[in-house]
Amino acid sequence: MAHFNITMQGNKTQLEQASNEEIILSDGDWAVIMYLRQHYLELGQPRHAPLRPRELDTKFSMRGGNKYLRLLFACGPVTPGNRLANLHTPGKSKR
Repeated sequence: MAHFNITMQGNKTQLEQASNEEIILSDGDWAVIMYLRQHYLELGQPRHAPLRPRELDTKFSMRGGNKYLRLLFACGPVTPGNRLANLHTPGKSKR
């Protein structure tokens, strides 16, 4: 398993990256980023790309699931969330 800098110390980097992408990180954005980091530490990257959006929808279902996540990240939470969490976006499943 590859090592990524996902410590809290990386938050300055995420703030700079978000600023470069003209993203203002709200508490909701940070909740997604921290969930992705914690999930990676506990389970690693999912083997199949479609699992990540389902996991996020389930995790944030009390806030509205995918609709809520699309308000935070207009193009979807997986790619920008992983980028800001300093993780690779899960690849497509191999056939």
